[in-house]
Amino acid sequence: MKMILVLAIAAGSIFVQGSFAQTVTSAQSPPVKKKAKVASAPLVIPKTAVDQGDGSFRYVDPKGTAWIYRQTPFGLSRSLESAVGQPAGKTPFGQSKSQAAAIAAVTSAQASAKESDDPNAKVTAVAKGESIEFSRPSPFGVIRWQKSKNDLTADEQKIWARVQPKGNQ
Repeated sequence: MKMILVLAIAAGSIFVQGSFAQTVTSAQSPPVKKKAKVASAPLVIPKTAVDQGDGSFRYVDPKGTAWIYRQTPFGLSRSLESAVGQPAGKTPFGQSKSQAAAIAAVTSAQASAKESDDPNAKVTAVAKGESIEFSRPSPFGVIRWQKSKNDLTADEQKIWARVQPKGNQ
C-alpha cells in the first residue's frame, strides 16, 4: 500500500515539474504569431479578355504576360499562353512512351493533313451492279455505305470519278 502511495506521489511530482518546465520555457520565448490564411479571390475572366471562339479567352495582363482562360468541368482554369499546346517536357528519366506516342501522332496527323486537304481522300468506291459501295476508314473501323448510281451526291460523284479507271468514265 505504501508502495502505491509512493508511486502516485512520484508520478504527480513528475507531471507538475514537466508542466512547470513548459510554462517557464514558453514564458521565455516570444509568442509565435500565426499567419492568417488569406483566402484567394475566385478566378474570373477579365472584362478585357478576348474570346478565341473555341471556348477560351486570351488576356494580356499589365506586365505583358498572355494568359488563356478556359471553363472546365472543375471550374475556371488559367494557364500561360506559351504553355498551351506545347508538348510536355522531358522527365528526369527521359521522354515517356506516352509523350513520344502523342508527339508522333500529332506529327503524322500534321503530315497527312499537308499531303491532302481533301476530306474524301481516303474514301474508296467499288461498283456493285447498279449501285456503288463506298468505304472510308474511321477510328472505330471501316464505314461502308451503298448508293444507287442515280442518287449520288456531289462529293460521291467526285469520289467515283477519281476511283474509276481512266478509260471507263
